[in-house]
Amino acid sequence: MSKKTITVGFAGLKGGCGKSTLAISFASYLAYVLDLKVVAVDADDYQKSLFYQRDRDIKALADPSQIKLQKKFVRQEKEIFEVHNSGSVQAPKLIQDLRNTEIYDVIIVDTGGKIDQAASLILYAEIDFIIIPFEAEAKSLDANSKFLALLKETVLRKANSRLQEVFIFWNKMRPNEKKEIFVQAYQALYQAGYKIFDNLMEYKKSYQEEEVSQSTILPLQGSTAQSNMAKLMVEITNTLNIKANKQKSVA
Repeated sequence: MSKKTITVGFAGLKGGCGKSTLAISFASYLAYVLDLKVVAVDADDYQKSLFYQRDRDIKALADPSQIKLQKKFVRQEKEIFEVHNSGSVQAPKLIQDLRNTEIYDVIIVDTGGKIDQAASLILYAEIDFIIIPFEAEAKSLDANSKFLALLKETVLRKANSRLQEVFIFWNKMRPNEKKEIFVQAYQALYQAGYKIFDNLMEYKKSYQEEEVSQSTILPLQGSTAQSNMAKLMVEITNTLNIKANKQKSVA
């Protein structure tokens, strides 16, 4: 029986919206907690956050000053997932090739969030599910609302497209801040029929500063392992019906 590979993409038009942070952490969660065969594709033509994070992680494993991280990695006894550096033009063919190997359970794609290039639309059409971060902030709402509309109009559940659903998660939420903007935007998106995850990602500097919150070689550690980010990853996994590798976990 051939393996069914799920492709999950993270996208967003506004820089610093959190798509790469969640893409990295979600790939690590699938690979190191659920024991799935994961491969990640960095298809962002400009920032390359996922690819550069893997480079930093590999260098840290050889750095004598990173003994604590190295011990955690050794105790984990897990094979690190592959990371491929690809442009948006080359990424669709790469994703097809990876899927056709029938080796991987999940392909994670960190996209550049472009909407003005035909290559980007071809890339989105190769992804099964796309997850977009929203912030209760005017520029983010405007940019990503336009992005959502474009995906719905041109790619979502269209002929010759694999894209089955687009999901939204709320990021960088601060208690009681911009509550009115959030409520109005949430209601508008919900009424428009968009799928919104329940778990909100709170604003935390640790998501940007702590190595363990953006590691390609370890799952979330410490306080971040109990954060809303961790709960969001579980919710995404359940929603997309991604199952843990029980045989490997037991072994």
